[in-house]
Amino acid sequence: MTKKAALFEVIEEIGFGPFHVLTFIVCGCAWLAIGTELTLITSVAKAVGQELHLDPLGRALMVTIMFLGVLIGNLLSGSLGDNYGRRIVIIVSCVGIIVFTIISSFAQSAITLTAARLFVGAALGIGQPGIYSLASELTPIWWRFASSSVWQSSYCCGALYSALLLLYDDPDLQHLHWRWLLRMGTIPAAACLIMSMFFLYQSPSFLATNGHYDEAVKVLDAMKWFNSASSVSSEFTPPPPNVDSSLWENSGKQASIVLGHQMLWSTIVAVFSCFTANFIYFGCMYAFPLLLPNVFRHTSAAFALFVGGLWELVGYMLGLIIGNWFTRKQALKIYLGGTVLSILIFNCASLVDKGSVAPQIALYVGCYGIRAVSAFGFVAIYQYVTEIYPTQARNTGSAFSFAGGRLGAMLAPIMYECLQNAFQSFAAFFFFAAACACLNFLLIDTLPFETAGTLLADSEPLHQDPVRA
Repeated sequence: MTKKAALFEVIEEIGFGPFHVLTFIVCGCAWLAIGTELTLITSVAKAVGQELHLDPLGRALMVTIMFLGVLIGNLLSGSLGDNYGRRIVIIVSCVGIIVFTIISSFAQSAITLTAARLFVGAALGIGQPGIYSLASELTPIWWRFASSSVWQSSYCCGALYSALLLLYDDPDLQHLHWRWLLRMGTIPAAACLIMSMFFLYQSPSFLATNGHYDEAVKVLDAMKWFNSASSVSSEFTPPPPNVDSSLWENSGKQASIVLGHQMLWSTIVAVFSCFTANFIYFGCMYAFPLLLPNVFRHTSAAFALFVGGLWELVGYMLGLIIGNWFTRKQALKIYLGGTVLSILIFNCASLVDKGSVAPQIALYVGCYGIRAVSAFGFVAIYQYVTEIYPTQARNTGSAFSFAGGRLGAMLAPIMYECLQNAFQSFAAFFFFAAACACLNFLLIDTLPFETAGTLLADSEPLHQDPVRA
């Protein structure tokens, strides 16, 4: 009797095709919605503070509270995604973004707005791990990093959409109609919700691991039909089923994998890597709208944000190249080295006389360099984090790491305001961010797993040798 192939081997045989393109369009719409929300809330912080009479620290806390919501959503998503499926958490995320963003746009007090943004953040956080897990579990090995770079690039498309709204409303970001902007920001989430309902399939890996063999085969049949791979057999050797019956028992088992002795150090470094990436990126996203009107003399602040979004697209396209030429850990070190260099260029240029041409050029290089390299860094980090955990705990492991990253996003606005107040210069914040990136660079070599060219694991941590093309 011929031995059946493992599930991920069947996915490799089906190959990449229109099915994946359709899936990535839906994932891209979800990431577009996330990019729009996060860009808008950081960009309108000053306008909200002026209308609701918030001091700088209160303004920073308003942004931070949303990232607290994202952290809560990430943690909830881990258990929900691993027990009820990746698709459902994406749909719930879209509904939550739409409902609570509309509510926040009608807020008349800081307390009401803060509460609404907390729930918006939770909705954002619930969807993120599910998107990454689903995309990775449906994609053949050699397409995982490249395709991730493409669909994640829709995040900066969301940033570009937000920048266009800001340009239309007020190019100088001084008198923004933030309620209208927030309402317009729900359009990408509505598009994602509609597409998810009709075109998004459940992960066959999740279905198989939870004992739904026939449903997993149906998804594989759909993949074959879309990709014109009818000659490939959909039959596979089922992985060991998840035998625990309750949500609590399943969640405990998943947590024991993520924090067990085999995965603990990888989880710690993954959390710190996500923390560093979020701290730098969202710290800059908070700082730049405040700094750009004074730092950049020859362009509007909103236009500078728009150009920064274009440079993020360059960073995602960079991921297409680096992701296939280098291992995951090498890619992470390239991103961190580029981040430190960009920050130092920006900081040094900001400390000298900006009346001449050279410092102005250096400011642009540093600012846009941070945006481009950070975009590539998110692809490298999140792809690696998603790949190191087995299917049984992939959403939980990803969610735990992403939640750690949200601590960085929460802390960044407060650290910026505190360091600005203590040193009377924004340069202190950027030097601190560069130090975090340097430490992260050193920790990459301590990671025990390299996931480039490996099949995803079902129930145990990675142990395979890389698969050669």
